[in-house]
Amino acid sequence: MIKREFITFTGVDNMPNYWKEYFSMSQIGNTYEILYNDEDPNGKGDTLIMSNTEYEYFTNQPFLKKIKEGDEILSIGYGIGLIIPEVKERGGKLTVLEKYQEVLDLEKNPDPTVEIIMGDVNQIELNPAFENRKFDIIFSDTSEKNNQKEALKKLLKKDGELVFWTHQFVKKCQN
Repeated sequence: MIKREFITFTGVDNMPNYWKEYFSMSQIGNTYEILYNDEDPNGKGDTLIMSNTEYEYFTNQPFLKKIKEGDEILSIGYGIGLIIPEVKERGGKLTVLEKYQEVLDLEKNPDPTVEIIMGDVNQIELNPAFENRKFDIIFSDTSEKNNQKEALKKLLKKDGELVFWTHQFVKKCQN
């Protein structure tokens, strides 16, 4: 089951191992919003889907810096909606592909300017909502396996870019 909570950070010692890197830049005493799956599908402890930790903001910067005014962006996965205000501030138009209705049901105040399309990225070629659609940037920030790189490339405009979030974004940001 997917859960959304606010937690006050007390240190990484009592956290599931999988979460520790995401909280590596966090300040003790700060409260963070998290979205996680407590059914442990990856065998790593409760699987963190998204948070609003400093690490999340920092590691999303390489993607966010690519956005130009008027860019049409497809984001794979809604999470807690962390990137929505950042994309809007940069003048991008955001479409989100979300697999789980339960994630969207956790959002109390959805942004009406964001187009939400329900579906699985691994079946994107079968989703009629993407017929004749093209994007400047496709951003994938999901903990689930995504084997659709070629199918996603077909949804890019001529000079479009496919961006996959990774922990290696930290190294790119530090250089």
